[in-house]
Amino acid sequence: GDPTMYEEYYSGLKHFIECSLDCHRAELSQLFYPLFVHMYLELVYNQHENEAKSFFEKFHGDQECYYQDDLRVLSSLTKKEHMKGNE
Repeated sequence: GDPTMYEEYYSGLKHFIECSLDCHRAELSQLFYPLFVHMYLELVYNQHENEAKSFFEKFHGDQECYYQDDLRVLSSLTKKEHMKGNE
């Protein structure tokens, strides 16, 4: 996909989930972290480093606090080469 659109796509999903009915919001919000990780790694893997950095900086604070250690590791993966051996 277009790397410049990732922030818009994630923001759109976030808005949709936050505006959904209470009975669905908790379940749908479980999508945030895995989708965040997938989108960030896809940007890094496809060598869109600036877009990946911007995406991470914009949305990492939205993740649950118990993911903070994982987010620190994730933030160190900034180039495709860093992903080798971590597959």
